[in-house]
Order: sequence, then C-alpha cells, then structure tokens
Amino acid sequence: MLISFGSTSHAIRGERVLLDDGIKVVVMPLPSKIRAGCGIALKIELCDIDIIKKILTKHQIEFEVHTL
Repeated sequence: MLISFGSTSHAIRGERVLLDDGIKVVVMPLPSKIRAGCGIALKIELCDIDIIKKILTKHQIEFEVHTL
C-alpha cells in the first residue's frame, strides 16, 4: 500500500512520526498513475494501515491511502 500527502512537509512529518512509532516505511516517488498530493509516497505494509491512520490523524497530517 501507499500513503500520499498533500504537501512535502506533511510527507516528511508523516515519515518521521511513523518511524518514531516503530512503523516500517519506505519513501518513494508517487507512481505516475496516481495523481494526488506532492509526489512523495510512503510504501507501507497492509497489516499496519489501521495504526498508521490513527498516528497520522493524531498528528493532524493530511494523507490518502492507495493500493498498488
């Protein structure tokens, strides 16, 4: 799964708060077939999606979830 962000600052903050909470993420360019956000995405494991949504929402980080 991928998480995209509306701005580069949200992408950077999102990566930081997820890593701080022990969530494994991989930073990558947003695939061209997905037209959303700032062009930066975090690749995540499907099993982590519920906790990721809670963490990002708690930190008021705007995001969208995309399936590959």
